[in-house]
Amino acid sequence: MHKSYYQLFQNVAADFQRDKVPFDRIMAPCPTMIGRWRYVAGQSDFAETLRSMFGVADRCLSENGTITFSHMRDASNEWAVWLKDNPGKFEEVPNSAFQVWTGYLKDLNNDDVFVGANIEYMRFKTFRRVGSTATVNDVVIPDDVVQKQFNRVEKGNFVAPVDENHPVQNEADRWLLGRGMKPMIHKSVHYAPFKYFLVEMDHDEGNYIQIPSHQPTNQDNFRWGMTDAQSAHILDTTNKGTYSVIASPGVKHRVYGLWLCHWMMKKFCNPGEKVLVPFGGEGEMTLAALLNGSEVTVVEASRNRAIINEDILIEWQRKFGS
Repeated sequence: MHKSYYQLFQNVAADFQRDKVPFDRIMAPCPTMIGRWRYVAGQSDFAETLRSMFGVADRCLSENGTITFSHMRDASNEWAVWLKDNPGKFEEVPNSAFQVWTGYLKDLNNDDVFVGANIEYMRFKTFRRVGSTATVNDVVIPDDVVQKQFNRVEKGNFVAPVDENHPVQNEADRWLLGRGMKPMIHKSVHYAPFKYFLVEMDHDEGNYIQIPSHQPTNQDNFRWGMTDAQSAHILDTTNKGTYSVIASPGVKHRVYGLWLCHWMMKKFCNPGEKVLVPFGGEGEMTLAALLNGSEVTVVEASRNRAIINEDILIEWQRKFGS
């Protein structure tokens, strides 16, 4: 049975740990920097939030369960401290680390692309219990679904991509100018937006995984294993929660993460497993878990976002059952 909670995660996490609520996977694009998330006011709140998630992993994960989370900056530091305080508990799953680059621009003359960091889905690692045999799945995106759209990859350092030292001229503009192109003037003729994520597994720059970052439409529908009924469900504008994941104008910074989350679910989870999404956000991980056939528990502290996640579950259960 799918469940949603409108609470701070550390509050509901205490109940999960006390009752040893069983989960097979924890999938967590989580807070990574102190002070950036409105519900984590300072160091103590940040530490409590992250340690609550680690505690649920320790108390509630099945024998071969795993936790996949944003392993960067303050979040990775908290994990290191937790591991030091709890030695012999968890180890990294081999071949599971990955970094996400967001596509910005493509040079139409030679198919070179410019990409930048994605603060929501930048760097992830997956951990299992020491002695577990948990591994990651091989996921192949068929060529007839996504054709390779790039040649050489150049990476930026900023999310916007804006250089704080040169606020007028951002990294993307400088990349274009370095190729003899002027922003906007040469658009569509010599360059165009590059609407894909590039996933870099274990720092292997020679083998990027290309995943669409644009939403599906009726004319150009990215199916990737979805049934006709599931595709129609996502595109149905009467499904307020579900449709908002791909179309809401208010969440552009995360809305396009659905297909990235879809890949993550296929890579790190199996159909029928109990999946915990500790930070529901705009619902992309929740929807991806449903598409993968998981039993989903989602927690979200923001009222508006909690409503989106709850609507996604209600709409799915109404159409496809629990």
